[in-house]
Amino acid sequence: MTEPDDFFEDQEAIDAGDRLRTLSTAPTVRLAADGATLKFQVKHQNLKDAVLTATLKDKIKEADYLSFGVGEHSIQVFSQFRGIQTWVTARKADGETDERMHNFGLSHAIASKVAALEGIGSIDAQILLGVNGNNDGDELRLKLASTRARLTVAPSPPISAAHAPIQHKVVPLDPRALRIAIRQALSIVKASSETTGIVTAEEGSIYAGGHKALIVISDPGLAEINFKIAATDCRVLDRILGRMHPSRSFFYVHDDFYVFGDDIIRCKAVRASGGPLPVGKVMATPAFRTFFPVTPELKRIESLLSLTSPTRVTLSAKDGAEHITLFAHNLKPSEIGQGSLAVRQAPDSASGPWNMVVEGNVWSAAIRVFDYDARVELQTLKGDSVLRLVGITGESTVTVFLSRICG
Repeated sequence: MTEPDDFFEDQEAIDAGDRLRTLSTAPTVRLAADGATLKFQVKHQNLKDAVLTATLKDKIKEADYLSFGVGEHSIQVFSQFRGIQTWVTARKADGETDERMHNFGLSHAIASKVAALEGIGSIDAQILLGVNGNNDGDELRLKLASTRARLTVAPSPPISAAHAPIQHKVVPLDPRALRIAIRQALSIVKASSETTGIVTAEEGSIYAGGHKALIVISDPGLAEINFKIAATDCRVLDRILGRMHPSRSFFYVHDDFYVFGDDIIRCKAVRASGGPLPVGKVMATPAFRTFFPVTPELKRIESLLSLTSPTRVTLSAKDGAEHITLFAHNLKPSEIGQGSLAVRQAPDSASGPWNMVVEGNVWSAAIRVFDYDARVELQTLKGDSVLRLVGITGESTVTVFLSRICG
C-alpha cells in the first residue's frame, strides 16, 4: 500500500523516542533531602521527549488522563487515550529503572507547556511529603521557566500492569508492518461508515469492515499477532506503534488486554467486545468471474474518477470484452467520469455481459490499499452480487470485498 501523506506526521515524537533510547546520563538527579522535602533536578529535554512519545501530537488536551512519575534514576510519563494506555520510561541507556516512583497527575496545560518550551536545561522539582499531615497528600512543585506548577498525588496504573507475566508468550513484533495493516483496515472501516468497528488479528490475518465492505490482510509476518481492538483505539495505537523500535518490539496477550512494547514504551490495549465477521465464509467463496487488470492503470483510472468525488461507481463489460468500463456517478448529472480498464479474463470465468454498482467512497478506499507493484485480481462472487479485489505483493495478500448496491 502506498503510505498516506501523514504516515510520518509524528516524526517529532519518533525522534524524541530515539533520543530517549540513547541517554548517556540519567534524566533525573536526586538532591539532598531537606526535612520533609525531596529535591530533584529533571532534565527538561528528557521530560519533553517522554511527553511527546507518550501523547498524540496536537492532541494532548484530548488525553483522558496524564501522569508524571519521578524516581532516583528515571522518569516516566503515562497517558490514556480511550482504551489505550501508554507508559514511556526515560533512563540512562542500560541503566536502572526505579521500581517505585512518586506519581503525580499531570494537567493538559502543563504537559503542553513542557512539550512546547525550548532550551530550559533542568527543571527544579520538589516533592513535599505529607502535605497537611496526610501521608497520601504529597505535592510536587515544578518550576518551568517563569511558570510554577503544583502537582498532587494521583493514582496512576503502575507499569507492572503492562509487564508480561512469565506464563504469557512474548513474541517479536514488526511495528511498521502492523501499522500499515492497521491503516489499511481503518481506511475500509471509515469508508464503510462503521463508527463502532473492530479490527481483529488472528491466524496471520487482520480484518475489519462491515456490511458495505470488508478487508482481510494476510501476512506471514503477523502470524503470531492476535487481538481484537476497537477501531477508535486502533487509531491511537497506530500512532504509538510508529514510535517503537523496529528490532526491539514485542507483543503478548493477557486475559483481557494486549501489550505492545519495546525498550522504553509499554502500550496496553483493552479487548473489544462484539461478534466475529464472517471472514472464513467469504474468503472460501469461489469466484464467479475473474479479471486481471494492470495495477498502475487501475490506480490511474481511479485517480481520474475520484476527481468527481463519486457517490457510486459502475463497472460493466460485454461478453468476452478485453476492457471493463467504469462510470463515476455524482449527485450532479454534469459531473460524471468515465474510464476504460484493459483486462484479461480467466478461462473459467462465467460468460455473458455484466455490470455492478458499488459505493464510490468504498471503491476509492479499496483501490488505495493496494501497492503499485501488487498483482491484482478483480473478481465477482455469488452471481455478481459481491465484488472481490485481491492484491498480492510478495508473501502478503490484501483482499477487499465490496457489496453491490442498487443503481
